[in-house]
Amino acid sequence: MVEALMDLPTPIRDNYGLMPAGTELVIYLVLTPFVSVFIYGVYLRIKSYGGIDAIKFLTNFRMIDYSSFLRNVLLQIKMVKELYSGFMHVAIMYGTIVLFIGTLLIFIEHDILRFFGIKMLMGNFYLIYELLLDLFGLLFIIGLVLAINRRIGFSRLKRLRKKNEYTAILAGLLFIGLTGFILEGLRLLISDVYWSKFSFVGWLISEFFRDVGFEKSLAHSTYQIIWWIHALTVFSLVASIPYTTLIHSFLAAINASQARVKEPGTYLPTTPFRLTELSDTDLEVKIGYKRIAELSPIQKLAIDSCTDCGRCEEACPATASGTPLSPSNLIQKLRLELRRSPLENLFEAGILGMNEVYACTTCGACVYSCPASINPLEYLIEARRSLVSEGKLERQIIRLLTNLSRMKNPFGLSRVTKENVIKELRSLGAKTLDEYPEAEYLYWLGCMALFDERIRKVAKSLIKIMIKCGVSFAILGTDEVCTGDPARRVGEEGRYQELAYHNLEILKRFPNKTILTHCPHCYNIFKNEYRDLGVELRVIHHTELLAMLVTSGKLKPPTNGAKLTLHDSCYLARYNKIINEPRTALSGTNLLEMKHHGMDTFCCGGGGGNYWYKVKRIERESVLRIKEAIQAGAEVLVVECPYCLAMLEDAAKSTENKIRVLDIAEVFEND
Repeated sequence: MVEALMDLPTPIRDNYGLMPAGTELVIYLVLTPFVSVFIYGVYLRIKSYGGIDAIKFLTNFRMIDYSSFLRNVLLQIKMVKELYSGFMHVAIMYGTIVLFIGTLLIFIEHDILRFFGIKMLMGNFYLIYELLLDLFGLLFIIGLVLAINRRIGFSRLKRLRKKNEYTAILAGLLFIGLTGFILEGLRLLISDVYWSKFSFVGWLISEFFRDVGFEKSLAHSTYQIIWWIHALTVFSLVASIPYTTLIHSFLAAINASQARVKEPGTYLPTTPFRLTELSDTDLEVKIGYKRIAELSPIQKLAIDSCTDCGRCEEACPATASGTPLSPSNLIQKLRLELRRSPLENLFEAGILGMNEVYACTTCGACVYSCPASINPLEYLIEARRSLVSEGKLERQIIRLLTNLSRMKNPFGLSRVTKENVIKELRSLGAKTLDEYPEAEYLYWLGCMALFDERIRKVAKSLIKIMIKCGVSFAILGTDEVCTGDPARRVGEEGRYQELAYHNLEILKRFPNKTILTHCPHCYNIFKNEYRDLGVELRVIHHTELLAMLVTSGKLKPPTNGAKLTLHDSCYLARYNKIINEPRTALSGTNLLEMKHHGMDTFCCGGGGGNYWYKVKRIERESVLRIKEAIQAGAEVLVVECPYCLAMLEDAAKSTENKIRVLDIAEVFEND
């Protein structure tokens, strides 16, 4: 028995064994024009990204964030959140990778190693090779069938656009996979080797051919015909990569691996300049863009990496509320202009519109949901910066910026109003830092609490809680001015920095203080955006403080039995991952979760300057959110943000349901 086994031939791959003599020469002659078309397409792509600058960027391996590459590319973290789509993409991706490696090994063996007398695909290695290629080839086909079904079949998603290009590409890939297995089945039928079962898919096909009486002579000629059809289809699809959406497979991997794909807190564009570093000759600073040509190489590449999957559009509250903005449409329009007319003024040509650009609430849902790590916020904010630099603004935005310039607050209210508010808060027991310089926390009130009577109740509730629990805190007093958040969100970088540097000068008088704020927008700008101006600040949100007080036993959780639901603030949950803290503070309450919560929260509609500038909507985001809270069965909607409180309380008035909207600090006081 052993001797019989030893007499069996060694498993080995026979390249071109069933093809006529000279096929390998002909195949390279046929391949040449396809390669030329491919190379020219790559050249056009690189040229559109910026030529030499693009090459320098693409070859700068220091820009690679390997943890991002692992999470976003290899593990497909964002994709696998949806079971169907996750399995589909993983199957296609890893199927493609393994099949490519298999083809590459054939090339290395036949076109390089054979000249040195080296045979690689033989013995046990070859058997494992055949097994793995069949396994991943099968996964590849299953993934493609699922993709076609998702695009045009019974499981079609509304977010996916029907385009002939997408269908043709998927059909072409499926054809390659199927003909590859048919060729394997015909090869095993003709050769009938004892190791054929390692190629289990091909073996099953060969058994089918054998059962239906497929003659070997006919199988041989059929094999040669299908072999050429298969090869030409592969060559055609490869050559089309730089010209079609197939390119996204490579560009998305590059974009998702960049160090610029940062944590949520820095979704927003970085600081383009520092006022303190500009000279008199630098007053005309170029910021923003109105033409595609003005984008950086990586911004152009990111546009091109869009898969048009529609996830961003599905997540976007501005789209859901019926504004002109769709993040997916935005990126697709920019992508088309990159190819068509990169020097065209996007606003004058009607490609971008002011209401579209300003409808964005900067909630970050599009960025969080994008599997290719594209940041639509970046393009929207940069477009706003361009509009501001050219003075092309609506009256509401001009009024906002004028108020910030003259009065250093978005309401345009006087210092006298602020003085009266400070007196009112001092009457509750709050002290200013001048009176209590050793205070542990600097309680930053924010413009909403200083100039809006409803939001002031939140500050009063928090002050009462802190005094009751013995928290060491003080307020800044009349020196407090706007952090600059509204200015920056609408695109006025210079005005933002004027306010930011003003605040930083004041904060220098009180070093080593931890800033406490009930406003997620102030929290984010202190923690993540002032850093670009060269300052690191310690910041804590009032939900974190309340959680600490509850955990330490200094503060008892509310126990009134009302059904609560928590509206996670975008700038708190999605930007800064403060999700558990408010729930810890509310531990023991009857807390119900809405469909959209945590990192998947749904914006109130007030972010991105939309509290100050109103873009026409079919149904406001705040109304949609109130309806979701009611559907969850809540009696009280708990918020963590003054904008959310104002927007959602106003929306609650439009519903027949008597749902109450309270800040989390007010929940404790009203217990």
